[in-house]
Amino acid sequence: MKLSRAAKTYLLFLIFLTVSVSYVSVNLPNFGEQWLGLMTPFLIFAGISLLIQIYEIELVHRGNIAITHPIFIATLLLGGLPLAIAVMAISTLAAELIVRWPLIKGNSLQRYMVTVAFNVSQIAVSSFAAAAIFEVLGGHSLLPGGHITNSEAPVALVLAASVGFLTYSFTSSALVAGIISLTEKTSFSYYLRFGLENLLVQILSLGALGILLAEVYSYSPWNLLLVLIPMGLVHASLRNYMRLRQEAQKTFQSVAQMLAVRDPYTYEHSEGVEQLAGDVARICSLSQDEIENVKAAALIHDIGKLAVPDRILLKPGPLTEEERKEMEKHPVIGAELLKNLEIYRGIVQIVRHEHERWDGKGYPDGLLDEKIPFGARIIAVADVYNALTTDRPYRKAFPHTIALKMIRDESGKQFDPRVVNALLQFFGELAEQPQPILRRAWQTAIPFTPILILVVIFLLKYA
Repeated sequence: MKLSRAAKTYLLFLIFLTVSVSYVSVNLPNFGEQWLGLMTPFLIFAGISLLIQIYEIELVHRGNIAITHPIFIATLLLGGLPLAIAVMAISTLAAELIVRWPLIKGNSLQRYMVTVAFNVSQIAVSSFAAAAIFEVLGGHSLLPGGHITNSEAPVALVLAASVGFLTYSFTSSALVAGIISLTEKTSFSYYLRFGLENLLVQILSLGALGILLAEVYSYSPWNLLLVLIPMGLVHASLRNYMRLRQEAQKTFQSVAQMLAVRDPYTYEHSEGVEQLAGDVARICSLSQDEIENVKAAALIHDIGKLAVPDRILLKPGPLTEEERKEMEKHPVIGAELLKNLEIYRGIVQIVRHEHERWDGKGYPDGLLDEKIPFGARIIAVADVYNALTTDRPYRKAFPHTIALKMIRDESGKQFDPRVVNALLQFFGELAEQPQPILRRAWQTAIPFTPILILVVIFLLKYA
């Protein structure tokens, strides 16, 4: 795993800030005395956090979430910064050492160390930022012997905890978005929005659950069982649901692979189209989510051919008019197969319309230019390029340069000119437009914004 210079700088800043926060935390007044009373909640909540992180859940596509948010807010309310940062950092370190261990076996020591260092650091720093906001708003720890309901200002305490929780969630999401944008050269704002938009409801509910955990624990640690047992059942149910969902997706992909038995060309062709379509989509500046949809659609865009008779699908020569009409039904059949599957709901229209033409002379619906889904326009170009450069029973593959010329000649007729230009740019036939220096500098600098804000918070609090 090779990190760019910017990504290395980002990670080093984060680690330095983590070390600074940890040093300050253990040097707070009466730290030793505080920990004598916090050892029990530390052991309990660190153990719960460890189990939760080992058995994380994929709640949405590409959205793995270990439900540690309620543990953070509970420990913040119970013991303030020392307890919260100790529980979150130490349990995360232990979980990362366990979960990422296969990377060591795979001879990926550097990737292992980078992943563990980042995940532990971002949790510790996010905890610090949230605790700082919590204290600024008048928040205070409940232990020993305090409860939310009998505090002097219970509403203000809950409000401070809620704002602190939102700070933790936002900071964590921003730090993850930052490192991803620097390592994968993608949009910082996209990853930040993705986490907050797709997991917002779940995150907010976890905040309320964390406040409940703190309150029931403040009366007796045994009261946690009243919350943890149903919480564990819900967690297990979600894991089972996601396992069934993933198995359903694998089953459908296995059905798609049946094409390899009937027609090896179609299956190999789809894999080639998937890769090229993803590259072209990236050049077209689609979001990462849209790129994933294009690639998923490209991989199964010919699934409807399962319903095409062998005498047509495997015919070595040109098709008759009647056979061609039969073959042209496959996009509609493919869309019908996919439309009731939630995991493919974002690609149904792409599969249906990938044989439409820019000039409106395509099939099945004769859509014109911009009315064709953009993903379908990308797959149309990738599909034709792959077909032209592959040997068929009735002709040899065209050379790369001839295939590109044929596609260029169809720009504005069969294909979207923007997509054709992206294809040419990918193959180096069209120079990429250089970005202005200031824009490139801004794109590199913006992921560091959360780090700089955290440094300012640290200096204001402890300088």
